[in-house]
Amino acid sequence: MKTILAADSCQEVGVLLQSVLEDKGYQVILTHSLTEATRLLSTRHVDAIITEAFDQDNLFDFDPTFLYKLKALAGDAPIIVMFIRGAFEGMCAGDFGLADILPMPFDLEELLQKVSRVLDRGEPAEGRGLEHPATSSMAA
Repeated sequence: MKTILAADSCQEVGVLLQSVLEDKGYQVILTHSLTEATRLLSTRHVDAIITEAFDQDNLFDFDPTFLYKLKALAGDAPIIVMFIRGAFEGMCAGDFGLADILPMPFDLEELLQKVSRVLDRGEPAEGRGLEHPATSSMAA
């Protein structure tokens, strides 16, 4: 049985994710904060991660720093990031090492297709990879 870490600060979204994914035979570990998610990842293996694009410090601005931490702890587990439609125009699978993205609100069938696809693929989509801006060798 594949294990999925679902991290979402909204209890209702988390419970929905857990219910839908468990109905399809996945084991789901639900967390409601990045602190919980990183603590769990430091002690437990998961096969995939679904996380919201957490609003850092209520700035309504995307800071991918949390993705670097998750990716470092998750190893090869693919990461799907959920975000509000229109919030991060231009973001695509492969950016920051993401296996896929899921605009919210999302269709449950789309969620299940993306989860199945990244678990079957077992690796991030082609793209820029997970280079931290401070260490990137790309010229500005």
